[in-house]
Amino acid sequence: MPKLEEPKEMKEFYTDNSDSKLETSTNQQDTNDFELEATTIWSFPDRGKWATHKGDYRGNFAPQIPRNVIERYSKQGDLVLDPMVGSGTTIIEAKLTGRNSIGIDINKKPLEIAKERISQVPNTTSSSHILFLSYARNLDKINDNSIDLNHLHSSYVRD
Repeated sequence: MPKLEEPKEMKEFYTDNSDSKLETSTNQQDTNDFELEATTIWSFPDRGKWATHKGDYRGNFAPQIPRNVIERYSKQGDLVLDPMVGSGTTIIEAKLTGRNSIGIDINKKPLEIAKERISQVPNTTSSSHILFLSYARNLDKINDNSIDLNHLHSSYVRD
């Protein structure tokens, strides 16, 4: 496995900062069928495939998980942090629900995948989404006490 070069500082990789509201495009699957889970045991026999979600990235999870967490523990306009952004599932859900978001990854390849997927999702509210190339422990570009929800999916094991 190739060794990743450790970023020395947070480098902004992508910003999606649209102040204008866009209509949902006709090729986006409707998320109106989404129901917030009412119990502590969640089961998703059918993986959500709305927006740009796919199951093709190692370690990603069903979009119903971040959607439930975001809807239950934050409100529109809040700032959601995903310190291991991967293919962008949490950031996409933040964008779809009107939350602002920051995604961080130490690897440029998943950031490129996330950028592609996030940029294809229309902004239905005025929200900002930023991706950083960095270690999650290096948060110097994020203001203290500005994160409303930290959503971490740690399915990755580093060798």
